[in-house]
Amino acid sequence: MRGHGRSISAGIGDEQDIILSADISADHRHVAIGTPSRMVKIYSTDDGKLQHRIKKHTDWVSVVRFSPDGSLLATGDRNGGIHVWETESGGIVYTLNEHKMKVTSLSWRSDGNLLASGAEDGKFVLWDMKDGWATRTSTVHAEKSETRYTRRTGILDLGFTRDGRFLTAGRDQSVKLWQTDGTLISEYKGLDSLPTRAAFSHDGSQLFTGDLDGNLWNWNALNLQPIGKIIVTKEKDDKLAK
Repeated sequence: MRGHGRSISAGIGDEQDIILSADISADHRHVAIGTPSRMVKIYSTDDGKLQHRIKKHTDWVSVVRFSPDGSLLATGDRNGGIHVWETESGGIVYTLNEHKMKVTSLSWRSDGNLLASGAEDGKFVLWDMKDGWATRTSTVHAEKSETRYTRRTGILDLGFTRDGRFLTAGRDQSVKLWQTDGTLISEYKGLDSLPTRAAFSHDGSQLFTGDLDGNLWNWNALNLQPIGKIIVTKEKDDKLAK
């Protein structure tokens, strides 16, 4: 961990069960975790002490994400609930109700004025942080399953770039690129494996997705065409395939 111009190594928390999600604020002053006990906990990195223990979620806390300035914390749970908290006080700001299934991903636009959420119901929702209202709700990764043992509906991850575009990755084995207002720019279907993670490069020129087989895909951020793939195998750590 790096913060305040120096390297920091610290252990925080003493959980008896798995930590489902964790995040650190941009100023490296706070760490938040989500747990199966329906708890959100916020710790200080200065001394490792617990600052807030928040119990409002009705199911496992599946994802926690700080706003870009670190003043707010968004949290989502397995029942579809989302809450936004003040980091310093631990007080509730908004309760956001739109999803009906597990919230898998939360992402803040760089200005902190918009929060995007994705869930196993296949929806993304864009939330205006000025009033807590949903400005766009779209079902974008939803297909009928071929058998009762497979699922083709659900967003597994989403993420913003600095200019406000965002990427979604879904159980339908596709990735989709969106304008900041939720208008589709481009999509790529027919991936070999489930895309489990999605992220932009620092300058927003490239995209990266990780899949269930351990591969890392590299994409052009303008047209969503694949640039290359790093294949992870047991025989060799990685191999570049283009």
